[in-house]
Amino acid sequence: MEKSDHKELAARFICIGFAIAAVYLLFEYGLYIILPFIAAFCIGVPINKLSKKANEAYRIPKKLFAVFMLLVVLLAVGVLLYYGLGRLLSEVEELVSLAENDGGVIENAVDSVINGIGSFAKRLPILNKLGGLEGMRGKIDDGISGLFSALISRLTSSIPTFAIELVK
Repeated sequence: MEKSDHKELAARFICIGFAIAAVYLLFEYGLYIILPFIAAFCIGVPINKLSKKANEAYRIPKKLFAVFMLLVVLLAVGVLLYYGLGRLLSEVEELVSLAENDGGVIENAVDSVINGIGSFAKRLPILNKLGGLEGMRGKIDDGISGLFSALISRLTSSIPTFAIELVK
C-alpha cells in the first residue's frame, strides 16, 4: 500500500466516524426537535392530497376541507391515545394485582423445585458443604420477592412519566 492509500483510508474512517457521531447526536438530542416536523409532514401530505381531491370532486374549498380533516385526525389520535393509555393502565393494574395475589403459586413452584433438588442433593455431599438447601431456598425466596417488589415499584413509578412523555 502506498502512502496516498493510507491517507484515503484514514479519511474514509474519519468521515464514517463523523457520520456515526452525527446520527447518534441526531437521535440523542435532535429527535425532540425534528419529531414535530416529521409528524406534521406525515399528517399534512395526506390531508393536502385529500383536500385537492375533494376540491376537484365536490368543489369544497381546500382550506376548509383541510381544517376539517385536521380536526378529524387530531380527534382520532386523541381518542386512540385516551383508550390506549386507559387499556395500558388497566393491564398494568391487573398485572400488579396478579403478582400480589398469586405469590403463593410462585412459592409453591419454588418449593417443588427445592424439594426436587433436595432429593438430588442428598447424593451430592459437596452441596451440603456449600450451605445446604435451606440457605439456598432462603436466597431464592429473597431474590424472587425482591424481583417482584422492584418490578412493582418500577412499574408504578414509570407509568406516570411515560404517560406524560407520550402526551408531550
